[in-house]
Amino acid sequence: MVAKAVDELAVCAISIFLMATRYHTMARLMEEELRLKMDLQDMGMRLHQLGAVVDAAMDLRACIAAIAELRKAITGQHFEDEHIAALGSGSPQIAEIVDAYLRLKRSLFALKIGQFPR
Repeated sequence: MVAKAVDELAVCAISIFLMATRYHTMARLMEEELRLKMDLQDMGMRLHQLGAVVDAAMDLRACIAAIAELRKAITGQHFEDEHIAALGSGSPQIAEIVDAYLRLKRSLFALKIGQFPR
């Protein structure tokens, strides 16, 4: 059950990553701002709910921290009213979003693998 939930969260992470890079590299779309905030919040809530059934609490905390880092990378700057013009695909913020996404994905995989006995 946990492995399936983590796989679904990994798919959500890909969707958020693609939407965030599109949002920051194109003209501002307020609908995407709202969608990004809601999807990030939803992902965090779903991870918190796994706390009742997960065997690897340390891995779960790493995932929760990774989602917070991704949220900060996406919404910390050049978001909402600060989004005046599109960023280039090689901008430092896009690189930060990529790094945060990869850390989240690694932590999700660690959580999934941590559910299986050794």
